[in-house]
Amino acid sequence: GASRVHKDKRPGENKAEIRRLDDLMPLLGIEPEEAIFIKIDIEGMETEALRGAMDFIRFYPQITLIIEDYHSGQFPITDTLKEIAVFEFGKVDKFNMYAKKLRNY
Repeated sequence: GASRVHKDKRPGENKAEIRRLDDLMPLLGIEPEEAIFIKIDIEGMETEALRGAMDFIRFYPQITLIIEDYHSGQFPITDTLKEIAVFEFGKVDKFNMYAKKLRNY
């Protein structure tokens, strides 16, 4: 399903902290040799999230992403990932695609 914001809430009740994955890297304690799986479904903001994870994606060699491409479209997502590293791309279903990192440039 999709997310939504209820307009009948009081001001300030719907706040969410937004942090880049790159900024969280030191806190996560993930070893470089670990396999990483990430699901991204953020209602059209997928490319922005990927841009905030560029260092993370470059640093870890074994990353597989499942990304909802319904709102953003497949090509903006693949173009953004191609700026970061070399990936294998494919469709999972009508709403999601996968991107498996093959190597850095």
